[in-house]
Amino acid sequence: MEDYKIVKVPDEKINGLYEINFFGKNGKEKSLIEVLNENLKDFIDSRTSEREKENSESN
Repeated sequence: MEDYKIVKVPDEKINGLYEINFFGKNGKEKSLIEVLNENLKDFIDSRTSEREKENSESN
């Protein structure tokens, strides 16, 4: 998982929401939704591999 920092928060809301963008360590700008989706995917993948490891150890 990358660390991100907020790069801009616009003055106006878009569809009732603020569009907050982040820059990752690789310098690529991403939206909050993209960052959350990546972090959620990484979390699910890590939990899945932990469970697979636990299951293989118990067998």
